[in-house]
Amino acid sequence: MKLFEPEAAEHFVFATIPVNAKPGAVAEYKAIRAGDMESALNQMDGRVRPAAPYCMGRYDHVGRYCTYCPPVEGIMPGRFLLHPQADAEYKASRPY
Repeated sequence: MKLFEPEAAEHFVFATIPVNAKPGAVAEYKAIRAGDMESALNQMDGRVRPAAPYCMGRYDHVGRYCTYCPPVEGIMPGRFLLHPQADAEYKASRPY
């Protein structure tokens, strides 16, 4: 998985495992284009399920990866934070 990928802009990234996977199965990362996290979960095909109750991150409008910090009830809402290396890769890819 790259930290800067323009083709993946506006995609949510989920760790997925097969529906019939045994405990300890290795997760694969799947990028799904959707407006919000719930819509992305609904677009997942029936052969895989999320390995966690939330997404791992998402790509912003340019294609930089942002990690997801899940909510802490009563303290802070869930939020996406730009990965610093993703921003460095983005800046290095620009010709000017």
